[in-house]
Amino acid sequence: MRAQLHVHAGQPRSPERAAQLIAAELAASFPRQRQVTLAIVALGPHPGLTPTPWMLDGLLAALVEAERTPVNFVTIGDHQTGEALLRKAGRQGPVRGAELIERPNRDRRIDLRVGGHARPLSVLREVVGSSLIVCAPLCFGAHDLGPVRHWQGPIAGLLASFAEAQGFTPATPKLRTGLRPRVEDSPDRAAVTAGLELLGACFASAAVLLDGTWAAAVEPTSKQAGRGRAGNGRFITLPKLSLAATREPKPPTLLGELATCDRALGVGALNQLTLASVLGVDRWLAAALGLDSRTPDHSPELVTSPGRWPTLSLAATRSQPPRLADRAIAGIRSQTKRLRAPLPNALPAPVPGEFAALWTQRWYGEHELGRPRLASQRSPTGLR
Repeated sequence: MRAQLHVHAGQPRSPERAAQLIAAELAASFPRQRQVTLAIVALGPHPGLTPTPWMLDGLLAALVEAERTPVNFVTIGDHQTGEALLRKAGRQGPVRGAELIERPNRDRRIDLRVGGHARPLSVLREVVGSSLIVCAPLCFGAHDLGPVRHWQGPIAGLLASFAEAQGFTPATPKLRTGLRPRVEDSPDRAAVTAGLELLGACFASAAVLLDGTWAAAVEPTSKQAGRGRAGNGRFITLPKLSLAATREPKPPTLLGELATCDRALGVGALNQLTLASVLGVDRWLAAALGLDSRTPDHSPELVTSPGRWPTLSLAATRSQPPRLADRAIAGIRSQTKRLRAPLPNALPAPVPGEFAALWTQRWYGEHELGRPRLASQRSPTGLR
């Protein structure tokens, strides 16, 4: 099955409109008898790493118009940023975003098994059987496998994060000395496969809404689940108190500047697509933004297209010699240069484009205390 990619251009005068149009198109395929689950993927409180408040406003407006509220609300990744985004949603409308959601009981869980994982995964019971719509940023993660840099797209990233949030821990590939794992055998690919399998097993339908106001690329992150291995293959001894700290996500580091895209994207029937079709969407987006020059396989079918895509410019990468001895010599020679180099800028990358002022207003703006609000129809006892 070929994936269908919905793309609508955004306008600063009505920033919620693009997300509302795509969310209405995606929600039209959801079965009416099922409740909707809204998942927010947030990597950090920075544009390009989290969905924007107006993107969530448009999504909630489409669900209200389709009479699909209240919805189950879950966060993936940086939970504090996801909760902050929910608090900022609905400032421009009569109803707050928190008044349209329900909190699933985290104590009621069921165990599901996925292929290639010994232990069962724990899933919230109340979201099983619902229709899932995920709101995620248009962010690409760099993965260096040997001398070649690969990119994990936003859809593959949310699938891997969803699987890891349910307790999935990919096995470390066992290789002989001098061999490198293939892309197909990498732990990230195993997490993506498990996440896609979970979507098909847990939800009646699944769709993703990508916030393409900005596009971002982040540096590779080292993930260690439990006891990792050192370079000599032996286990790394960790204190017991540090095991819980390793589960907390670390803020990613941007590679270069943000790219101004000014559009919203959507992919429906995600749980019915094959892994090749899902990865084809990410590869097509990476090629459109100039990250990958190869022609992607299993390219999606564009339902709408607003025009030419911008180029996501990255910072200059430092070349490393391929041999271990050459790396050591290069490190000794450049030691003086590293000590004399100025300290890196602690401020985040500047926010480009016409939506920069709107980001400052919606994310950092104060609440309008005099704005009228509609009374909530539900008791607030279920919120936390």
